[in-house]
Amino acid sequence: MRILKKTFEEQVAHLCRVEKWRRKDAMMKVQSDWSEEEAIISRSNKKTTTLDESYKPEESSNWHKHFGTQSIVVRRVKETRDQLLANTWNELPLESPLYELGPSHFFNVFNNYNGYIIPIIDPKLSISNSLIVHEFVYREKFPDHEICPIKEAAFKWHDDYLRNENSIHLENFNRSLAQCRSNLERFLKAPKEPVWADIIKTYFYMDENWQESCGFITQKDIQNYLREHGDKRYRGLSENDRMWTAPFQKAQRFVPITSSLLGRAKTRPKMIKEAV
Repeated sequence: MRILKKTFEEQVAHLCRVEKWRRKDAMMKVQSDWSEEEAIISRSNKKTTTLDESYKPEESSNWHKHFGTQSIVVRRVKETRDQLLANTWNELPLESPLYELGPSHFFNVFNNYNGYIIPIIDPKLSISNSLIVHEFVYREKFPDHEICPIKEAAFKWHDDYLRNENSIHLENFNRSLAQCRSNLERFLKAPKEPVWADIIKTYFYMDENWQESCGFITQKDIQNYLREHGDKRYRGLSENDRMWTAPFQKAQRFVPITSSLLGRAKTRPKMIKEAV
C-alpha cells in the first residue's frame, strides 16, 4: 500500500525530479493514484476481524471544508501521519496480529495519533513503534489519560504475540518502549515546557472550547492566547518575533494550524467559556 511506503511529498518529489513533471501536475497525479488505490483496497479487503468494522479515524471533514484537500495546512499533518504509519508498519513482524489485519485496517486503527503526546514521545519520528505505544507510555505517568478501547485491544494482541514469541522482535519493541519512556522523562524534567508544546496544547484547548471552531485555529489566535494566559516569556512578544518561528513549524506538523483566516472561515468563532 503506497501510504505505508512513500509519503505524498516523496512521490511528488520523485515525479518532479525523475519524470520532470510540473509540481502542480505531479500533485494531482499522486492524489489521483492514492484515491484509486484506496478504492481498490476498500473493495478487495474482505478480511474479518474482531475490531469494530464501523470504526473510522477522526479526521475532521471541516479541515477540508476550510482548507481544501490539497492545502499545505492539511498536508503537513498528513505527511506526519504517513511517516508514523510507515515507520510502524514496515517494522511489524509478519506473524503479528496487527500485520495480519492488513494495511487498511491497521490504518483505520492507528492513523488517529495524539498530536500532543507523539512529539513528546518521539520528537524525531524515528522510533519504529512509537505510533503503537505513545499513549500507553504517557498513561504510565498520567493514569487518567483515556485511550480508545480499539487501540487497547490491538495493543494487547501485539504485546501478547511478542511476549509469547520471545524473539528479537520483542527486544526491538522493548527498546522502543525504553526510548519513548526516556523521551517522556526528559520532557517532564525540563524546567519549562517548550514553546511548541504550549502551542499544541493551546490549539486543543481552543478547538474544544470555541463555538464551531472545527479545528480552524490560526497562529495569531494562539499567540494572543499565550500572551494573555501563558507564562511571562510570552508577554509583550510581537507576532513576528523569531521565538515563534521554529515552534510553530514543529507544531504545524501535528495539528492543522493556519497562518490566517481563509474563505468561508473568516467568521471568528466565539469562546464557549472564559479561559481558566
